[in-house]
This record gives sequence, structure tokens and C-alpha cells, in this order.
Amino acid sequence: MPTQTESFTSLVADRRPTFAGILLLIAALLVVPAGYYAKKAIKSSPKAAKVEAVDPSQPDAKPPELESVDPNKIDHVLIATASALGALAAAGVGLWFLFSQPSINELMSLRNARIAILVAGTTIGTVAMLLGFALFASWFGSMTDWIEKGESKQAQWVLGPVLIFLIGAGLVFAAVQPARSEERNDPILRKFSYGTNLILTCLLLVFALLVGNLFLSIRLPNKLDTTESGFYSLSDETKKYIASLDQPVKAYTLLSEEMGGSRNPIPADTRRLLAACQEVNPTKFQVKPLNPVLNKEELSALKAKYPQFDLDDDGILITVGEDEKRSSYIRLSDLATTAGERGAERQLIFQGEGKLIREMLFLTESKTKPIVVFTQGSGELELTPAPQGNNRLTADPRPATELKSMLDKNYIEVKTWTPDLKDTKIPDDATAVLIADPKSTISPEGVANIRKYMTEPRADGKKGKLIVLTSPYANANGKGVADTGLEALLAEYQVEIGKEFLFGQPYQGLSYADAIALSNPKLVQDNNPLALAYQRGQKPLILTDCREIVPIDAVPGGPPSPYKCDWLLATYPPNRITWADPDSAANPAQTLSLLSKPGNGDLIRKVRATGDGSRPLAAIVSEGPTPRMVVIGCGASFGDASARRQRGVEPPTELVAIALNWLRDRPTVNIANKTYGKYTMSKTADGFRLFWLPFGLILVAVVGLGASVWVIRRK
Repeated sequence: MPTQTESFTSLVADRRPTFAGILLLIAALLVVPAGYYAKKAIKSSPKAAKVEAVDPSQPDAKPPELESVDPNKIDHVLIATASALGALAAAGVGLWFLFSQPSINELMSLRNARIAILVAGTTIGTVAMLLGFALFASWFGSMTDWIEKGESKQAQWVLGPVLIFLIGAGLVFAAVQPARSEERNDPILRKFSYGTNLILTCLLLVFALLVGNLFLSIRLPNKLDTTESGFYSLSDETKKYIASLDQPVKAYTLLSEEMGGSRNPIPADTRRLLAACQEVNPTKFQVKPLNPVLNKEELSALKAKYPQFDLDDDGILITVGEDEKRSSYIRLSDLATTAGERGAERQLIFQGEGKLIREMLFLTESKTKPIVVFTQGSGELELTPAPQGNNRLTADPRPATELKSMLDKNYIEVKTWTPDLKDTKIPDDATAVLIADPKSTISPEGVANIRKYMTEPRADGKKGKLIVLTSPYANANGKGVADTGLEALLAEYQVEIGKEFLFGQPYQGLSYADAIALSNPKLVQDNNPLALAYQRGQKPLILTDCREIVPIDAVPGGPPSPYKCDWLLATYPPNRITWADPDSAANPAQTLSLLSKPGNGDLIRKVRATGDGSRPLAAIVSEGPTPRMVVIGCGASFGDASARRQRGVEPPTELVAIALNWLRDRPTVNIANKTYGKYTMSKTADGFRLFWLPFGLILVAVVGLGASVWVIRRK
């Protein structure tokens, strides 16, 4: 019984004029799009404009305009060319079939029919496949809009070329089938058939690989992070921030190659971090690796332009803006830290992503410089140290040049304000007021002006923001803690500042007056940037000469407060013995000794000693969703003298920067640090499962494959 292909071949051989007419009709139909798109392609070409001299007496004369080029010209050319080739193939075979002499031999007549079907089908089908391939490449932007951006209307420009390609592939496949029955007996048909199969297979394979890879490249990241914790992936917040950059950012990296070994993974992971950022937004974020040997001249130029660029210390120089005037240098040592209890193995923590984005936030968000007003006149920290020979050097000067340098580096303008009889108003352009550790009571006039600044809206409709840094200081008579003058004002915002000196049991090298401060876990969950910076696992924040900062609960039955106060930082660890002593002259070592003796209930109650809880050291205040105030129960640590005393501990000036960031409603980027782990092989693993089982499976697979080939060849 003849097959369908043989029946079709016989039909074509018996009705040659009919088959020739069908092919000529197809050719005529293909001529229509060929001519139409050829005409559009010719019209889309720009005409040369006649260039005329510009008359200087007519300054408003416009130069001749060139006609714009049609962006679809290439598509018109492709469709016209493909249609013309298909028309030629169909017309050629049709005319040959129509005017050639029919063969008397039936076998020869069937052979000619197979050749005609093969030539016509494979030629038209191959042209259709190539057209679909070309249109898919030309309309690739529609694929990204459809898959990545979700624009469903763009799907037609993706599925259309795919459909054209598949129709062409199907036509080629169908045209080959009649020749398959005689490929063993006819060398010409065999060559045609095998050649067509090769072309069809190659085009299908290339198209499948191209479409598959392009689809996956859009749907999946270029690099897959197979770590359980996503160690090598950027956080969603970081990706969103990098993608939204509206100013160019350039990262010059100076990372020694020999430091990228297994013992120190920080350089390699820093490169991965920067490469990932560049992949998110390559037009706005660019990385420029520098080599001390190959880029000597460029390094010298950068050092001259950016003095903070330390050529002797590996790191990243970040520049922002077209002019690259705003810059910051991040040392490699600042990108990692260690954590762990004493006696246990220390864990290496990579904090590069958080450090990088924090620096970029400081630089990219400085379109208009914020102004921070420092109060003066009550013994506050001094932003400018007294000159040599000044009598104030003997009057307990307290410079805060490191704090000032941090603010300058982040393009924050600093002004000072001293309440006096001439001008007691805080400047209207003040973004925030910072009261930096007053040692004496602020005057009532000064407090009144601060209250006015905080409560009365300015020209832009916004109210003031306040940062208070306050350590306890003794009264002039040496008894008790001196008032700051801010107690009543802060109470209006649900904040109470302690009136005792906070001491703690010596702990891991900390003295009695030192305290480790950690964030409120609830604020960490709420992605508060202040809390995120000092959560457990980060570099410890060590403060000296502290007092308690306690949120005040709303009075039951009283009017609701518009302000919400949350504690921000508290002492750590909770089991460290701490106490609040109102006597500045008390000896903390003696007090701790007395607390450990029996019958010390009165002393415990007097100093409120505890060994099973943390004490709040800082608080934040919001008015609805608007940040209003940050109060930190320490000011001494922000001065230069304290920073020099605490060797190996960074001054907490960054805390002020993050507080200003929060008060200014700058974008919050929640970036968790990443802890390096060690892979430990399962204790149940043995030599059989690690070696012999995989080896045996591979051996069985090879033997089975060889046996299969032998059996097939024997048949």
C-alpha cells in the first residue's frame, strides 16, 4: 500500500500543469510583498539635501534639514529580499515543470517530481527560516520588553519571527520526505536529502540555542549564586538603588593580586561586588581597575587630585558626578571585620556592600548641601581647635575635628550658633541642629529658640530636626550631675535623660566607663538605618562616659502624644553588671566590690545596679512617619581626645552621619553583612560513597554504551 508521500509524489507527476500553476501562483503572491516592501525601503532612504551657503545678514535662517531615516528600513529590506527569493524559487520550478518534456518512463517521472518538490520546498522553506531568524534578531528589543518589562503587546513581534521560522522548518522537512524513499538508490536524491537534513538540523540547533540562551539571559541573572545565604548576590535594595542612579559613579580599585588568596578572600569578593554593581547599571556605575605597575601615571594623577587616595593601602576610590569632584576612599580593611566570643574561633564578616552603598549615598544625594547647625556657648565640642598660644588651651579645649572632617567629607555644610541678645534665632536654612555634649546648662533663651525651631514650620512647611549628644558632667560643687537645660524640652518628645553616671563591670578590655552599644532588634526588623548599622554581628560601637536615655511612656488617660519614642541603642551584654551612680566622685572599683558583698541592698537600690538586663543609651523620636530627633546618651566619645584614648576603636562619628541620613529622609538601604563559613563534610561520608560509587556508576555507563553500539552495528 503506497504511503502518503508516495501518493503525493504520484499526484504531482501525473498533474504537472496543475502543480506548475500552483507554484506560479505562489510566486505571484510572493511578488506582492516583495514589491511593497522594496518600495518602502527605497522611500525610507534619506534624500541628500542641497547645501546652500548661509547668508550672514539673515541670522535667523535655518539650515536645510535632512529627512529622517526610517528605523524599519532593514526590516523592509529583509522581507522584500526573502519574498523575492521565494518568488524566484517557486517560479523557476513551476516554469521548469510547465515547459519541460514529460518523461515516458514512470520511474523517471516520479524522480523528477521528487526533485521538483525537494527544490521548491527546501528553497522556500530555507528562505522563510532565514527570514524568521533575521527578524528575530532585528526585533530582539521586543523580547526584552515582553519578558523583562511585562509588555504583553510586544509578544507578537517575538512570536511572529518564531512562527515564520517554524513554518519554514516544517516546509523543508515535508519537502524532504518524498526523496527519502529513493535516497538509497539515487545518488542525486541522496545528496539532496542529506544536504537538506544537515542544513535543517544546523538551523534548528542554532535557532534553539539562540532563543533559549537569550530567553534565559533575560529571565535569569548572568551569574548564578548557588550559596545557601546568597553570599555573592546583591540585595534587592542595593539593586534598586544602583539602577536608580542619576549621576555617574566611578570606582577606581587598587587591589593587589597577591592579596586575593584563600587566606584573604576580601579582595576577590570586593571585585565581585563591584562587578555586580556595574552589571545592574553599566551606564552610571563603572569600575576602573588600577595596577601599581601598569598605571603609574594615572595613579599619580589621581593622588594629586584626591589626596585621600592612599597608594600604600589597597582600597576603592569612589567618585561621583561628571566632574568627579565628590569623592571618598574606602580602605580594604574597612570592608571586613571579625566577630566572636572570647576563646572561640573568630568569624570573618564581609561588610563591603553596606560600606560601599553608604558612601555612595553620602555622595550622590548631595544635590543641595544640607546645613547642620552646631550650638556653642555651653561647653560643647569645638569644631575648630584653638590655635597654638591661645589661652583656651589651658581651659579644657575639646576639639571635634574628626567629626567635622566626616561632615565635610560627606558634603554637609556646618554652621555654628550661639544664643545671644543680638541674634537668637536659629537659621531658617538649618537642616538639623546638633547639640554636641554641653558641659554646662544651656540658657533658657537658647532652649526657647531650639523649641521654636522644632515646633514652628519654616518657609518650606517643614519643622526642625534635632540631634543631642550628651554625656553626664558633675555640678560645679562636684555633687550630682549638672542639668543640660534640655530636660523639659526632651520630655515633650517622650525622652528622659538620666541624671547619673553609668558604669559597668570591666569586660573584654573595657573600663568601668566604657559601654558596648547594640541596636534595638525591633528597629532592625523595621529596617531603621540607625539600627541596621549597629546590630549584632557588626563592628562593636564602644561609647565612653555614658548616661541612660529612657523613652517616656504615655500617661494613662492623658492626651495622646503626637511623638513616638523608641530606644535605639542599649548596653551589651545584658549579663554585665552595670549601675548608675549619681556621685561623680565615687570610685567605681570600690562600688563594684561593695556590690558583690552580702547585705548591700541599700547600695543596689541607690545605684540601681543590675546584672540581668540592658540599659538604653540612645533613642529616636518620630512624628508620624517623619523623623524628628535622635538623642544619644554620650557626647565625650565624639571628641578627638576620647578617640585618641580608645586605641584600636574607631570614633563613632559615623553614627552622626547615619542619624543625619535618617532625619533627612534619605533612602534607606537595608544591607546585611555576610559571614564567611567553612564547609564541613558530613560525618557519615565514607570512601565508598565518595569514590567507589561514582567510579562504579561511570564504569557501568561506559560499558553499557559500548555494548549498545556493538549490538546496533551487528544488526
